[in-house]
Amino acid sequence: AELLQVLKSLGRKDLGFGGKAKLSVGIVGYPNVGKSSLVNSLMRLKAAETGDRPGVTRRIQELHLDGSVTLIDSPGVVFDRTQSDAAAVLRNCVPLDKVEDPVAPIAEIIRRAGPNALCLLY
Repeated sequence: AELLQVLKSLGRKDLGFGGKAKLSVGIVGYPNVGKSSLVNSLMRLKAAETGDRPGVTRRIQELHLDGSVTLIDSPGVVFDRTQSDAAAVLRNCVPLDKVEDPVAPIAEIIRRAGPNALCLLY
């Protein structure tokens, strides 16, 4: 509720020459972290489609919170197109049912965490 009030007050700010500020707020981040859920919470309705898998939001959407504030919901940010398939899986950029060979991501997890740490955890 506090974030909503801050956004609305910034959007209503008087610019000093008779005009009011218009605020556009981009919601960006890694895939499947709740960007669209945040938008829906701020809008207080299901304005953006959500899901429990990455890739539900496929394009940028502009949603008008009120006359002065626009929320911009974006698909997940994936920084490196040259990354390996394993890295894409570990960044949650690929739905697990689309992974053809799970060996490479598993090997990468073992390399990063180390076998001893995994044995202690599991």
